[in-house]
Amino acid sequence: MITLYDFKTEGAVGSASPFVLKIETFFRLAGLPYEKKRIALPFGAPKKKLPYIDDDGETVCDSAFIIAHVGRKHGIDLDASLPARALAISHAFRKMTEESTYWTTVYARWIDEANWPKTRRVFFAKIPPPLKWIGPNAARKAVRASLDGHGYGRHTQDEVYDIALQDVRAVEGQLAEAPYLMGSTATAVDASIFGLYAQLAYGGIDSPHADYVRSSRPLMAYCDRIRERCFE
Repeated sequence: MITLYDFKTEGAVGSASPFVLKIETFFRLAGLPYEKKRIALPFGAPKKKLPYIDDDGETVCDSAFIIAHVGRKHGIDLDASLPARALAISHAFRKMTEESTYWTTVYARWIDEANWPKTRRVFFAKIPPPLKWIGPNAARKAVRASLDGHGYGRHTQDEVYDIALQDVRAVEGQLAEAPYLMGSTATAVDASIFGLYAQLAYGGIDSPHADYVRSSRPLMAYCDRIRERCFE
């Protein structure tokens, strides 16, 4: 049995972490059984980040490496039907979501004052004292430094959300004529997209790109479709 490690937080769907939810969604699309264990802080994780899995004693960290691992060990390939060009497009959308839209969403959660009180409650409500009292501001400072290092923290708030809106509009355009990102069948990239877009659609984030997702018929239909298929 695979054990998936998650934060001690409750997301609106599955995990509040986009990357943990990505793995949950991938496992459910693939029909792969797993159990979940929650930890208060990721510092005990092998790479001090989540998600990671224990697969019958074998530890694998990072969502991309986890998917590659279960593909090799359990013979799962959600992309088996995709030709080379579609695989290239899928890769580009995954990278955009995980490297661009992700950081704009981190900004919305942790830096934008409209969302910080909720982020603090969601991520630190189950942390034991004294970390419960000193952890939020320390974590927020670390997130701010990470954003600055990636460049997103050096932009104005309007500029960050302009980047985010370009990303979500690109996904919306790709979904204009198909139920899943690459066509009529769910593939691995849908786990990545849903992992993050579920946070925007259902997570109560107050930002222009979250508002756009919630107002978009194609994006909400997509999120609802995967939520109903995998989590209801």
